[in-house]
Amino acid sequence: MSHISLNVQTRPTGKRAAKDVRQGGMIPGVIYSKNQEPIAVTVNPLDMRPVVYTSKAHLLSVTVDNKQSIECILKDISFHPMTDQILHFDLFGITADEPIIAKVPVKLVGNSKGAMLGGIVQQITKKLVIKCLPKHLPTQVEVDITNLEIGSSLRLREVSWEHLTMISTPDVILVSILAPRVRAAK
Repeated sequence: MSHISLNVQTRPTGKRAAKDVRQGGMIPGVIYSKNQEPIAVTVNPLDMRPVVYTSKAHLLSVTVDNKQSIECILKDISFHPMTDQILHFDLFGITADEPIIAKVPVKLVGNSKGAMLGGIVQQITKKLVIKCLPKHLPTQVEVDITNLEIGSSLRLREVSWEHLTMISTPDVILVSILAPRVRAAK
């Protein structure tokens, strides 16, 4: 699991305060932790890029006001519907001995037998919800598709990973190998 360092500053709470933060070119957010009061924070948009615009899951080492350091995961993020600018984010503080629930990207590995015969690999599920200890949180979950034939699919219940408990529905289809389309001869 990779770590990303993030420096944030505390800010006043409330809608007006969040709007003022956005007008100042910063992004408002909140850090939630078990048995602690939420901390309203602000961060530079450039500092959020490696956290948001990635295909991998990360643990965050968040430094608040250059003093307090909190281990977190990104729990939620809101985007502007027209501009895709980040409007708000929520971080969740974690402890090493308590399981966390996180969304992790699915990466397909291997060359399927069906694809080598002309089949089309269609990845149905891009992310899975998992539960694990922070030290076991993977950056992505790898799914081996080597043995898939044309017309076959792979469901979540057919695979397992060490140290991970799947929260996603076991019947969800991860990947399918579709038959190639054939054009009619004229």
